[in-house]
Amino acid sequence: MSSRERIEILDKKFDFKMSADTEKEVSDMCNLSEGVYDRGFDKGVLLGMNKGRDEGMALGMDKGMALGMDKGMALGMDKGIERTTLAAINKIMTNMHITAKQAMDILDVPAEKRADYEKRPAD
Repeated sequence: MSSRERIEILDKKFDFKMSADTEKEVSDMCNLSEGVYDRGFDKGVLLGMNKGRDEGMALGMDKGMALGMDKGMALGMDKGIERTTLAAINKIMTNMHITAKQAMDILDVPAEKRADYEKRPAD
């Protein structure tokens, strides 16, 4: 409600006549209270937005880290399996004096992986 409306209600409902000075003070107080309310509202909105943003960032970081860890673990496991298989192929070839194909047959290396292992040297 505007300060003018408040002054009219005080005059009509309560027969409270104001001087020009009193009207100015009422108007100033109404403007002051609106300003305080607006600043409080704005601050609350900003705090809510910041809190929501911060919570969203934290959740995103947690999910991103978990996804990154999962992918990193999977890649690490694949790399470890490849290194171990390649080392086993080379060890069998050396100790048994057989070809890479024969060593891979012994280890049941899948056909789609054999060409890759044949190209790679042992670590």
